[in-house]
Amino acid sequence: MQAWKHSERLLDELGASKLQNVLREEALVINGKAHAVSFGERRIAELTKECLVESTQNAVKQVSIGQGTFIWSPLPVELNNRLEPLKELYRFALQQAGVTEELIWNKGGDNPGVYGRRLSFDDGDLYIFVSEFAGDVEVEVTNPVLNKTYSVKLEQERSVLFQTNAAGEIVTTYRPNEVQVESESEGLKV
Repeated sequence: MQAWKHSERLLDELGASKLQNVLREEALVINGKAHAVSFGERRIAELTKECLVESTQNAVKQVSIGQGTFIWSPLPVELNNRLEPLKELYRFALQQAGVTEELIWNKGGDNPGVYGRRLSFDDGDLYIFVSEFAGDVEVEVTNPVLNKTYSVKLEQERSVLFQTNAAGEIVTTYRPNEVQVESESEGLKV
């Protein structure tokens, strides 16, 4: 059986490091805030962390490499038992990459089986909502670019599609006799 070999791939960028066993409960500092990271069952015997010699805490680091930015974590966050630190790490990475939300979900986005998306074009947007949920869902979303809010009842196992122009006004709706989409702009119903 061959053992894992430790390499010093990012020595110049991160500094010297050493491998250590993970503990059952660890803390990972992301953007100055500590997040609980847990390794249960056999994970503490299977996994290691890469600690920087110069640091006493497990902290996410950003390093410029070429024209990009490398985000490094000393802990194998994807293999831990908690979703919160993983979500926060991904949120941090998306924020650093300048990714913005295409939709702000006010209602309905926390239901499993509900999918929604805004596709942007030069002359407007196409909104697509699909339900694989066992019940009807009240959906309310805001276009963060135009500050326009749309609400619709998404029936179980159905889809809702509607198109808006560049000003955010509803142009057309798929199944207009069956679907009613309401629009609000800064608190005014349209």
